[in-house]
Amino acid sequence: MKIKQLISLCTALVLSYSAAAFNVSAEVETRIIHPISYNHRLIACMSNLMIYYSPTYANSYGATTMSAANAWANHSNLAFTMNWNRISNMSDATVQCSYFRDSNDDTLAETTFFYSSNSISPTSSNWNMCKIKLNLNYNIPTDTITHEFGHVFGLDENNDDPTSIMCQTRYGRTATRPSNTDIAMLNGLYPNAF
Repeated sequence: MKIKQLISLCTALVLSYSAAAFNVSAEVETRIIHPISYNHRLIACMSNLMIYYSPTYANSYGATTMSAANAWANHSNLAFTMNWNRISNMSDATVQCSYFRDSNDDTLAETTFFYSSNSISPTSSNWNMCKIKLNLNYNIPTDTITHEFGHVFGLDENNDDPTSIMCQTRYGRTATRPSNTDIAMLNGLYPNAF
């Protein structure tokens, strides 16, 4: 590993552990130095992941959300089986999708993390459910939702690599789907996925 990368990673880990925010505003976060992950992960059966969203949400973003989730599940380099299913019972969901409208907020989307219904910080604890919220004051592209699913799995921002889906749009993201690097990080986070 190059010295510069090692210094960046060590600095990022210090920043990560000092972070106190419970939600990740993925498209507005201003950090550039970052760890590759939150060092914690989603506790779930990867072959049976469940998404809940309302019929109203489905009319606007249902197909886009499933496409974003499946961009991870169908990647050719994924080392385990991942399946997403839409369900009608919110309490059984791995991911709950909703939206808000706020013209005074330039956040496109945000992900919050929960363990047993309690809000947690992904830098201090594992989680068993996430909520993804889209700001419908904007037209949300599929790659932004795909980026949010990366957070669901435990991946942090990767703003120094525009070819990573985990790079924010304001830092010049060119990726529209998870890169091989993103998938390698995911495989590393879930070596015993079932």
